[in-house]
Amino acid sequence: MAPSVTIRCTANILKLLGSDAPTGCPATPDETEWYMKLLWLDGRKCVLLTHAETLFSVFAPDVSVQALRSIGSFAANLIQQGLDAEGLPRHTFGRLDSVAFQVAKTSDRSVMGCMNELGHQCRFEVEDAGGLGNCDIRALNQRLRRTILGPLGSSYPIDLARQRAHGSTPSPAGTGTLGVCGNCGAPNPWTSIEREPQCDRCADKRIARHTGLPELPDPPGPIVLTDVDGCPVELRFRLRRAATGIEMELEDANLEPRQGIHLAVLGSHDGDVAELETRLVQMAEAELGQGYLVPNHHREGWILAEEHDELRGRLVWHEGNDVGTPYDVVIDGKTLSWEELGRALEPYEGWRFVLRLEDPSEDVRPDAPVASLRRRPETSL
Repeated sequence: MAPSVTIRCTANILKLLGSDAPTGCPATPDETEWYMKLLWLDGRKCVLLTHAETLFSVFAPDVSVQALRSIGSFAANLIQQGLDAEGLPRHTFGRLDSVAFQVAKTSDRSVMGCMNELGHQCRFEVEDAGGLGNCDIRALNQRLRRTILGPLGSSYPIDLARQRAHGSTPSPAGTGTLGVCGNCGAPNPWTSIEREPQCDRCADKRIARHTGLPELPDPPGPIVLTDVDGCPVELRFRLRRAATGIEMELEDANLEPRQGIHLAVLGSHDGDVAELETRLVQMAEAELGQGYLVPNHHREGWILAEEHDELRGRLVWHEGNDVGTPYDVVIDGKTLSWEELGRALEPYEGWRFVLRLEDPSEDVRPDAPVASLRRRPETSL
């Protein structure tokens, strides 16, 4: 059987491809997977194509629907352009002139999370250049392939692509075994670098060495706030450096990530960490003081409080569910299924509603500059 390439597309691309677009099965070991995401930049359709294993990416501006509908040849040409720009052999990701292309839905949240971050970087660089027509697309693509992404640790997509080109097997994304930091022994590390678990502090030191950016200070200590019912809630901070700035998070210290309050702000690379802390505390006080839901006195579950005509919360993955099934939602720190949310809105049958999706991090950067996390000049390409 001839080898195949699976292109896992976001829902908006599948819609553009039409209702007859195939949705392939999970890839077999001899298949290659690429992810394709649609970006609207400067009022035009653009595409980000990312290799699932190495996160090697190619950004294409001003893409027509007609080109997308010939998705096999479009993807092959895009991959070859990216390889040619880096001086890599065209067979780096396998032969593309004799394979079968199939289209499928996205399935890996880690890859999609990295593509979201790269998409933000594309947006900021296009805006900073004054539009697509003024943006150096070749330079943008080179920076994307030299950006630090969490699942790859301290490796860069371009490095992993070179390993493939020379016949060695790249370290797959997300294969680190977490438990304690491999450097200092801190519990519950959130990052894997070169397949070794790293706490935020040790990971930041590695990033600083590779980029020349200053190390971040330790995050603030835990704080205790009260919710709308007067109950104490202990919250802890997390501080890390992303490709687009310094991100500080605040979450419930005693609950799993799918539960409780979780807020984040994104500041400039040279921003004031104390200002991020102040903003996060203000956001937490506002959220804990809302009390959107109250117990339903007629049946089990929750109901929207009478004084509210809106709900604010966040989407979280439903543990144990397959890809494509509904998310859970967290409101007032409570985790509800999509059905439970529907029952909470039962009194409003027939009412109109607006569903607005917002970035998980509030952007407080004054000019939203992009600082690509790439090698120092003496080792960059």
